[in-house]
Amino acid sequence: MMDNNYDKNRERGAQEKPEQGDIPPGYRSPWQTEPYRDGENRSYTEDRQYGSAPYDARPGTGSYNWRSRSPYNSAGDWQKNSGSQQYQWNFADYDQAMPGNKKTRKSRGLVVFAVALLCVLSVGLLSLTGYSIFKTLAQGEPPVELPPADVSGDTQSPSLPMVSPGDDITMNIAEKPQVEEPPIVPGERMTIPQVARSVRPSVVGIINYQSGQIFEPFTEGSGIIISEDGYIVTNQHVIQSAEAIVIVFDDGTEYEAALVGADARTDLAVLKVDRNDLTPAVLGDSNELEVGETVIAIGNPGGTDLAGSVTRGIISALNRVVKTPYFSTNYIQTDAAINPGNSGGALCNEFGQVVGINSAKIVAEGYEGISFAIPIAEAAPIVEDLIAYGRVTGRVMLGITGEPVSEVLARNHNVPAGVQIITITSEELARKGAMRGDIITHIDDARVLDLNDVRTIVESHNAGDVIKLTLYRQSRVNTSNNTFEVRVALLADTGE
Repeated sequence: MMDNNYDKNRERGAQEKPEQGDIPPGYRSPWQTEPYRDGENRSYTEDRQYGSAPYDARPGTGSYNWRSRSPYNSAGDWQKNSGSQQYQWNFADYDQAMPGNKKTRKSRGLVVFAVALLCVLSVGLLSLTGYSIFKTLAQGEPPVELPPADVSGDTQSPSLPMVSPGDDITMNIAEKPQVEEPPIVPGERMTIPQVARSVRPSVVGIINYQSGQIFEPFTEGSGIIISEDGYIVTNQHVIQSAEAIVIVFDDGTEYEAALVGADARTDLAVLKVDRNDLTPAVLGDSNELEVGETVIAIGNPGGTDLAGSVTRGIISALNRVVKTPYFSTNYIQTDAAINPGNSGGALCNEFGQVVGINSAKIVAEGYEGISFAIPIAEAAPIVEDLIAYGRVTGRVMLGITGEPVSEVLARNHNVPAGVQIITITSEELARKGAMRGDIITHIDDARVLDLNDVRTIVESHNAGDVIKLTLYRQSRVNTSNNTFEVRVALLADTGE
């Protein structure tokens, strides 16, 4: 039997080896000695520990495990080598026989690193969770337990109880409390619903048909009934260039209207329908309005599809001058919503009186709630002239359009302040030498600084009166005398 106690054999100075039988080719016994460079024969096991890699595998012959395969044969004899060639062990042969050793070591290193990283992350997550719970408890609030997420895709949570439909339930809608509304008394303040009920029958829709669009409206607007026998006032731009005008009343009936007269300067027009049973609006004095007073706008924003719309606002400003290319007009400024289609509609006070005719709004980026209405006090004489004569009478004009030159602009450009001529419609004025770009500094020796000054002086005269204009003209040739005078007769303003 083999003696595995190598240390005792070494102490005795001799190695015991079992009787050799047939040894496989290339096999070398661990007890076999080999010559070293110094010529001394040493035991193989002095440099190789017993049970190490040489017993696990043999290069070229496959796996060999001394623990699982006995070196003895069935007869109890030691297996002999069939050949005489001795097996020489070296590490190069071992590395070739075990190509997966290094890869296995690297793989084991990666696994160890991954496990360590996972442990660190787990510890960090547990620490954060514990800190959150501790902070919540320290604040005296119990932790919130979230329900598990529903990943089934059902919109109804499975935790909620389900009730089968079929119960007969009636939803009770309470009646509006009956509050006694004060009666409408002439001269007394009304509620907004009362104003709407009182004025809406007097507001109509106006449809403008033109050639090329005989089946569809060209424009739509609003109007105000001012007499029982069919006179309606609106804006001139609502019926401009119309070939047919249709009036849509509050009750939905439609009538064709005829044009009585229009004035482009004040943007007013009067229409007539063949009816004698209309409800005229009550007109109020716009000169008595105050800034901040409540007003109600009634009209058809966007056309007759939204007929009778009511909006509320306040008087934002009075006598607001809005310039046009030909003239300037005083307007009421309000923040009540006025949109395209409201033009020609009514602006009412809290007494149910129409104090203005809705006309325009500023439509530009950055502006909101700035709308304008023509004051009734200024519209009334124009409307009366249009009904009586078809045009405005007794009104004069200079025959120019202009732009004011302020004191600041005058100093910056080294010119006098005044009104610069933009266009000339008076043939006499053009014939006498006035030109576009000239600055009017005086009229009849009175200083003028803006269009209101020009309007005030001109309207104090009659058509045909001769006035004196003092003009300044910039010249690169004659810099010493750029001022001259022109005398011209005023023209009758018919509003055409």
